[in-house]
Amino acid sequence: MGYHMEYRDSDFFIKKSNFQRALARLRKNPDISVSGAKTLPDAFRDLGWEPEINNDGDIEYLYTHHYKLHDEDLSMLKAVAPCVEAGSYIEMSGEEGYIWRWVFNGQTFREVTPEITWPK
Repeated sequence: MGYHMEYRDSDFFIKKSNFQRALARLRKNPDISVSGAKTLPDAFRDLGWEPEINNDGDIEYLYTHHYKLHDEDLSMLKAVAPCVEAGSYIEMSGEEGYIWRWVFNGQTFREVTPEITWPK
């Protein structure tokens, strides 16, 4: 089935020099099928994510139009996390107003939620 989600924002960066390493990590993951992809951007597209490439050939933005969170989304993020620049994030919203970011530290990623306070 899957959890309904919606893309909100991202600041996601992978240097072009890390593309081959990230693609190899995706191919090694048994939960992900990107065997036909020749490039990392193609692999992301195969998985339902659209990378934006800057003038230097780096990925500087990653977004999705699919609306269900599946195990392969998290497997993809886990696989490429060591290749993603520290401080990168992808922000999503889900069912019942839930908001979160997947935040990368240069080795792994974690899910964080905002603290919302109302003015008095």
